[in-house]
Amino acid sequence: MTYFSFVTLLFFIKNNYNELKKDFNLAFKLKGNKTSKITCGLFWIASDSFLNLDSTNRNYIYNSSIFPEKIIKELPDKEAIEDYISFDDYYKLLITISSYLKESSKDFRQFSANAWEYSRK
Repeated sequence: MTYFSFVTLLFFIKNNYNELKKDFNLAFKLKGNKTSKITCGLFWIASDSFLNLDSTNRNYIYNSSIFPEKIIKELPDKEAIEDYISFDDYYKLLITISSYLKESSKDFRQFSANAWEYSRK
């Protein structure tokens, strides 16, 4: 994620936070929608701004040791977000991970590609 994309995301979310939160949380009320389906759609729409939380990425986040333990402790519990993640928790996760990725000059697309490679080991 470029710094510009990150700042744009923060600006967009800050200025539309309540509306995004309402729509995001409402999407879970539709039959069959779970965390991976909703976040995958957001990732496909705007992969510079949103992270897919499918099982591959969740496993990579929580089990690969790429993030320091203190970062993992700041994130919502892995099992708790499998079916549902609130917008507040998703936003916190986005900010935490994107801040870490920014330090390593990676973006959500590269992160997902790395997660897929990790899952093949």
